[in-house]
Amino acid sequence: MKIKETINGFPKLSTAKLIDIVKEYDIVSFDIFDTLIKRDVYKEYDVFDLVEKKYNSTYGDNILNFKDIRIEAEKNARKISDKEEVSLSEIYASIVKIDNKYNTKIRELLSLEEEIEYEICYQNKLIKQVYDYCVSKNKQIYIISDMYLSRNLIERMLIKNGYNTYKRLFLSSEVGLQKRTGHLFKYVLESEGIKKETIIHIGDNKRNDWICAKKMGISAINIAKNNTNLIYKDLGSNVDDTTIWSFINNRLPYIENRNVAIGYEVYGPVLYSFVNWLKDNIDSNKIILFFSRDCYVVKRAYEIVASNNQNSIYFYGSRRSLLVPALYLDSSVENLCRLVKSESAQFTVYGLLKKIGLSPQDYRETLKRYSLCLDSILVRDHLAENKNFILFYNSIQNEVKQNSEMAYRGFVKYIESLKCTHDLQVVDIGWRCTMQYCLENLLKNKNSIKGYYLGVREDAFIDKNNFLGLFLNGEDDKEKKVFLAAMTALIEIFFSALHGTVEGYDIDGNPILGEHECINDFSSAQLIRDLHKGAIRFVEDFNGSIIKNLIDISIDEALNGIKKLGTKPQKEEIDSFGKFPFRMGVGIVNAADPKSIIGYILHPKNFFYDFSNSNWKIAFLKKMLHINLPYYNIFKILYRHKR
Repeated sequence: MKIKETINGFPKLSTAKLIDIVKEYDIVSFDIFDTLIKRDVYKEYDVFDLVEKKYNSTYGDNILNFKDIRIEAEKNARKISDKEEVSLSEIYASIVKIDNKYNTKIRELLSLEEEIEYEICYQNKLIKQVYDYCVSKNKQIYIISDMYLSRNLIERMLIKNGYNTYKRLFLSSEVGLQKRTGHLFKYVLESEGIKKETIIHIGDNKRNDWICAKKMGISAINIAKNNTNLIYKDLGSNVDDTTIWSFINNRLPYIENRNVAIGYEVYGPVLYSFVNWLKDNIDSNKIILFFSRDCYVVKRAYEIVASNNQNSIYFYGSRRSLLVPALYLDSSVENLCRLVKSESAQFTVYGLLKKIGLSPQDYRETLKRYSLCLDSILVRDHLAENKNFILFYNSIQNEVKQNSEMAYRGFVKYIESLKCTHDLQVVDIGWRCTMQYCLENLLKNKNSIKGYYLGVREDAFIDKNNFLGLFLNGEDDKEKKVFLAAMTALIEIFFSALHGTVEGYDIDGNPILGEHECINDFSSAQLIRDLHKGAIRFVEDFNGSIIKNLIDISIDEALNGIKKLGTKPQKEEIDSFGKFPFRMGVGIVNAADPKSIIGYILHPKNFFYDFSNSNWKIAFLKKMLHINLPYYNIFKILYRHKR
């Protein structure tokens, strides 16, 4: 089968090449399926799986293996027919002969097959451009198809996809003759009085459209049946996966910008899966807070799939903006260590003091007493064991609490302005749910907030009854945790916004926004815009398609595109994503931007420092070494043995 699919991927002809060939002919004929029109299924028989799903969901029935009986019925109908082609009605009549229980279902099933065929057809950009050229040059256009569908349905499909101008449509189901025997081509020539040398036929089927046309003396162009336009997303194995693949593959030719295409292909399914899950789980009668900045694009997508929900609010908040007022209520060193668990693995004393709302320069002299300085590196997971830091923090704890009071009052003003202090629902990407933890403490009512997340670790700070996670739901799944750790940069780049982080709230409760990391980096800012544009376009397209009701985009399958991008990135993405700036505990660090390997050999400490602070370690290694290795497996080993 793979050999056949490979063969069907050729020849790869450009629009310009095709036009150059057809310009010499007065008459051009086109095949329909996989030529003028593509289907949003990988194989034509997959339509029958969708018919079964649609029938069962519509009529509350439970028919099984409809694909098998539909295929068998078509074979039987052809065997007993005295014509070369059969109609859809004849095929469905044959279904009843195989299994009489379908007698009461035939009309509905046939109608659903026609409905689905219409809904999943999509214009083939490559051939549409050739067709438009032929129309502009006033060439005579014929459409010739071996197909059992009715004329009425085929004509509707052609109109839907912009094929309104042609001299005549020839269907094997009407004429009773097929291209595969050559008889339909002969019928067209004779009935229209066409000279063989004046016409050229275009189609994807190597036998029916190419060999058989040539046998009849007609010039023919064979185009590739399978054009793979996707960059990273793999085909998958079940009908849901292959249908999504086909849906995306059919639309990518209309997206010329590579990063927009990656947004559509890689991030679009993840975004849709997440917001569709939110729609199914969130209480639409309660206020929903979408946390900035991670959920900027999530809120936009949610409002597409849940357009009737008027209760969503973009909540200007960050770990820092909530951490500081939370310290006013509990400034203990134990609480501080808990609150910074979601920060970078390493950070400087300077970075931590900024994080808790203090002016680092004011503490230079105090730090010296504890053998520390502003550039001292603190290890997040061992902060509570750092005796010098603990002594230093205890000495300034009162100042921390006093400083946090103003931040707390600003937060109270802000939350009051939103008029949503009870029965809140919050949405974020997740992991340890620090922001929800802070909100619960700040609002002093742990049962009033329910969080919805892409993923929640087992060591989250909040009660398990107060959250739901889609990909990770509080379980200690090591494989999923490794995946999230490896894909951190790719997830955070997409789930971002083009405004700075919320540093706090002024005395009137207005959010104070910091400077965005990309303020002087146009390329990285544009990367965010492009990825969002592509992903939102996918959500709009898929939400407007009948397919959304027929298949399930599981989050595991949706994330496979990110996994492929993250583990086997192409040079373009290593360069563009790798240079994306992240605000880490040690300062601004690019996702995957290693220095020369020679420099690291001479100064190995520099390698360990840069590598540990890289958010995309797989790309860091690949860019540094310039060779193909099983980097994801290497990352797994390093992650599982990290101290």
